Amino acid sequence: MLLGDGDMFTRIGKICRAAISWLAHRPGYVFLMADEQRLAGELPQRFAGAWAPLFVLSVIWGLAFMGIWAAAWALFGEPLGRLLPAVAVVCLFVLWPFRRALAATVELLFPSDPTARATAAAAFVVLMTLAMLSLQPDFYRPEASLPWPVAYLRPWPKIYRVLILMPMWGTWSMLITAQFCRPAGEDSSAAAVFARGCRPLAAAAVMGLLLGMTITYFNFLPWEQLTISAVTILAAIASGLIFCRLTGGLTRRALLAANLTTQLIFVLTYLAVRNVLGW
Repeated sequence: MLLGDGDMFTRIGKICRAAISWLAHRPGYVFLMADEQRLAGELPQRFAGAWAPLFVLSVIWGLAFMGIWAAAWALFGEPLGRLLPAVAVVCLFVLWPFRRALAATVELLFPSDPTARATAAAAFVVLMTLAMLSLQPDFYRPEASLPWPVAYLRPWPKIYRVLILMPMWGTWSMLITAQFCRPAGEDSSAAAVFARGCRPLAAAAVMGLLLGMTITYFNFLPWEQLTISAVTILAAIASGLIFCRLTGGLTRRALLAANLTTQLIFVLTYLAVRNVLGW
């Protein structure tokens, strides 16, 4: 029995390693996570349609954040309350999917001051943790019901809805930035190829999907849900333009920085709307 269990865990380990290896070689993952040396060694043509797998990946990250929160809450619960789930989500956020984005953001904001970059990174972690701690499940807030075949797509705790939408809006910021900024440097760079693959129709379609999801997820905030979408859209466009200006055009670093900034503003806007404008 023990040997059988050992074989089973070995097989599971192999499957997990194979899945992680497969994921690590996907264009969307490479564009989001690879260092500059590895990215330079990739064929730029791989990123021509990378926006689609990148968006799918953002859905996976959102579900992972939700799963981490749920697992930490189930394991520890009270009296630690939301502290450990919030810390666990932020740690996953900055140590895995968006560590390159955080590095790019602070480097663009403080290009010649290592101390300021370290301080800004620490401030982001603290602010993100406080934002996660401020999220509430809000079970008591009434909302319009969904038809039963799709009801499971909207998690009951409102915390999970924020976690799911957050990386999706961040990815959309990369798509919309590609519509307004011209690539810096060579037209054959990974960022330039990525931008050319982000057609206006794709950006509009993803925005429509996110608007629908945001309205559906936050319909317990009667009209304020539109404020969340509007502010997030403006933040995505503005941050993309600002970071592209700092890099002299559209670059991967500018796209990653816009992604991170949009996610943070989305969460803060939700909290402001819920606590100030909401009821």
